[in-house]
Amino acid sequence: MFKNLIICLILIIGSFILGMKWHEFQYDDTCLDMGGRRNPDGTPICIVNEIVMQKDVFTLDAESEKLLGPWLILSEDRGFTLYDDGTASSINSATLVYHKWRIKEGELCLTERSIGNHTQSVSEECESYRIKGKGGKAKLIIGNSEFQTIYNRT
Repeated sequence: MFKNLIICLILIIGSFILGMKWHEFQYDDTCLDMGGRRNPDGTPICIVNEIVMQKDVFTLDAESEKLLGPWLILSEDRGFTLYDDGTASSINSATLVYHKWRIKEGELCLTERSIGNHTQSVSEECESYRIKGKGGKAKLIIGNSEFQTIYNRT
């Protein structure tokens, strides 16, 4: 009976260790597939430094020119900057990284990479927008009447 207990205990511990190794292998493989690297000690770094996207022809019109520059949510001190070549960058946000922007069917579309615990995703979010005010006092309102995010020109 004691032998059977020892054998069961060894099998349970062995199964647990094999399961952990399988999970580690899957995580490492996914991380490296997404462009991650390894630290000198061998642990994976799952932060993708570069994102490869399809090149779009980007043109500015008078309306989209008003969107150029930095925009901040003042209460959170974070936001984004929109550039004249269609690229975008994040301001004070390590977990939501903006890459590009465009106007599509009257909506502002931002391509972003969300970085979470052991996961990353890239998406394009398109929402209605409007600009109130001019110059340094301008506000960018993104969203609809139910949910809006207000950014201030900085």
